[in-house]
Amino acid sequence: NFGNAPAGFNKINLDNRVYVEHSSTRSSGSFVIPWTAPAVGTGSVRFYSAGVAVNGSGGSGGDSHVQAALPVTIAEDLATLTVSNASISFTASGGSQNVDITSNTTWTASESLAYLSVSPTSGTNNGTITIKCDPNTSTVARTGSITIAGIGAASKTIAFTQAGLAPVLNVTPDSLVFQDTGGIQQISIESNMTWTLSESLTFVSLSATSGSNNRIIDVICQPNTSAIKRTGTITLSGTGVSPKTIRISQNAAAPTLSVSPKELAFDQTGGNKILSISSNTSWSVIESLSYVSLSQTTGTNNASITLTCQPNSATVSRSGIVKIASPGLDTQVINISQIGATTLLNVSPAVMTFNASGGSQKGTITSNTNWTVQENLSFIKVDSLSGLNNGGINVVCDSNFSAVTRTGVVTILGVGAVSKTINISQTGVPGFMNISPTSLDFNAAGGKQFFLVNSNTNWTVTEALTHISLNKTTGSFTDTVWVTCTPNTTTISRTGLITISGVGVQTITLTVNQIGEQPRLSICHLHQQRVLKPLP
Repeated sequence: NFGNAPAGFNKINLDNRVYVEHSSTRSSGSFVIPWTAPAVGTGSVRFYSAGVAVNGSGGSGGDSHVQAALPVTIAEDLATLTVSNASISFTASGGSQNVDITSNTTWTASESLAYLSVSPTSGTNNGTITIKCDPNTSTVARTGSITIAGIGAASKTIAFTQAGLAPVLNVTPDSLVFQDTGGIQQISIESNMTWTLSESLTFVSLSATSGSNNRIIDVICQPNTSAIKRTGTITLSGTGVSPKTIRISQNAAAPTLSVSPKELAFDQTGGNKILSISSNTSWSVIESLSYVSLSQTTGTNNASITLTCQPNSATVSRSGIVKIASPGLDTQVINISQIGATTLLNVSPAVMTFNASGGSQKGTITSNTNWTVQENLSFIKVDSLSGLNNGGINVVCDSNFSAVTRTGVVTILGVGAVSKTINISQTGVPGFMNISPTSLDFNAAGGKQFFLVNSNTNWTVTEALTHISLNKTTGSFTDTVWVTCTPNTTTISRTGLITISGVGVQTITLTVNQIGEQPRLSICHLHQQRVLKPLP
């Protein structure tokens, strides 16, 4: 479209065409008229021009039309684009704001933020856009940008910011009270941010220890079997806010006290027995028996204590009581009884040790009954084989000429009493061991040979030879060992070792050698008979 005609021009609409012509003569050969191009894609635009040349005499003579092509030049105005705000900001509640666009071209407005909307998103020349922002339900500020792009003009960016909500962190209730049976209660968290829950209570657990925004949390409390009330805290924390504390308390269980067993009976030797205390409160032991002691006399909650009863050397039985008491509860009574010593038999020492040269040692017998001595040891003699009440025995040990330690038992039997023993041990003399011969030589056919072990101790014979076997692998003192060697069917000699080990002596080896067969080579001559046949 042509714009407004300047001075000296007329704009005429004729036959659906627009004509622009001079309204007065001009001496200049250039004519300028504003023109606005149609939208892109309209098609070709054709301009027509015509002119006449006149001499300005005021008459009709001397004038002429112009037949040459008249050039038409189209000069484009520069596109411009500006915005009234280079940045906009919103509060957390959101809202809408307008931005003015000043332009002489077509433009578009674009953004990719889910919480923003722009209207309109396009226009031509000057205009106004409205930017709407949704409320920010988070405590985190958010930012972005809106781009205004115009055809032929540099794009403009409008920076966007929106404040976050003030952080909120509350919890209700701020205290929980549980019965001794425990259970589950809930706390309600009101928040618009991330948070954490922390606690260090052995009897409490949480359904969640972290989260964001509002949430219901289960607080699980274990049963309290103790008679003591227990307390603690749970802490709710979030960034930028003061922590909140939830107080936890749990009632104590009703105090209890019981003991098992209620009767403890000991024989005359006394000993140890266990008392099991079942309780959830503090308790103490009361007893005044001279022959009884306890591993523990005070405590709290369950316990196992050891009651020790001393031997009763009298023939009269004795009894008493031990009490377990706790304030406000029934006292538990344990009846203690111990029979008297009907018979007594003790021997000292319980062990006698002799060296190789032997000798004698005394044994003391404390008893209130008849007793006898039994032993079947060839190297031991006892001078007193019976007695009554307290007494003594003399144990005589013969010399030990071997290197082997020998042991045995002397038993003292008492009427109506538990038998007692004296363990006897005697060391041997220094050990020795030798063999003869120190090597065995076999021919290829093998066979049997022997060697003599001369010793004063126990010994063993070992070997790992596949062609050798022994008639015995253990022995004592002096003895003969037979060695059987299998035939050697090869021409290669073979050798090995037999090891003799003794208690307390140095190990000895015996060498076993066996030669191989003599080499031999046999050749067998084969005769071949040929039969000649006549030719056909």
